[in-house]
Amino acid sequence: MVDWILSEDGNDYRQRNISHFIFYMSPDASSHGWYRVNEEGVDMNRSYRAEGSHPQEQTHEAYLWQKDLEGLMDSNTPVTTIWAMHTWQGIVEPILQIGPEMDSVLGPWSNFRDIIRENDPDTLIKPLTVLENAPSYSFQSWTGGPHEQFGITTILCEGAGAFYTKKENRLSGEVLIKSIAEYYEGTKD
Repeated sequence: MVDWILSEDGNDYRQRNISHFIFYMSPDASSHGWYRVNEEGVDMNRSYRAEGSHPQEQTHEAYLWQKDLEGLMDSNTPVTTIWAMHTWQGIVEPILQIGPEMDSVLGPWSNFRDIIRENDPDTLIKPLTVLENAPSYSFQSWTGGPHEQFGITTILCEGAGAFYTKKENRLSGEVLIKSIAEYYEGTKD
C-alpha cells in the first residue's frame, strides 16, 4: 500500500488523502515463539479500550497506538476509516463495519466491494463482507474498538498467510489502496 501511495500512480491519491500508517507488532512475540501475546501475557489483538485509552489498563504499545488515534480524531482532519491488517492463513479477507460516510455520502458499501473485485484480476482478496453481529470481544479489537468509540468505518483485513511471494503480497496491497482511492474519490469538505 505504501509503495503504491508513494509511486507516480499514487500522485492523485496523495493530493486528496491523508494516510497515517502505524506498523505494529508485539516486540516480544516473535523472538519467543508466542502467537498473539506480549511478555505481559496480553493478547495484542484484544488491547483496545472503547471507553478511551488508559496507561495503566493497557499494554504500553496499545496505549500509545490508541492515544495517537484519539489525537487524530480530535484534530482538524479526523480519521474516517481504519484498516487493521493482520497476517492470517489464506488469502486477504476484508471485513467491514460501516461508518457514516458509507452508503449516505460515498454510495453503497457494495460499490466498494465491487471496486475491489474489479481491481483484483488475480483473486488475491476475498469479497468484502459486512460484519453483522460483532463478537463479544469486538470492542477490545483494533477495528471494533474504534468503531464503537468513534462510530467510524473500520475494516479488519485478515489473511495473506497463503502468499508465498513478495510479489503477491505487494499486489494485494496495491489492489486495496487503489480500490480505496477509487471509492473515496473527490475531496473532503
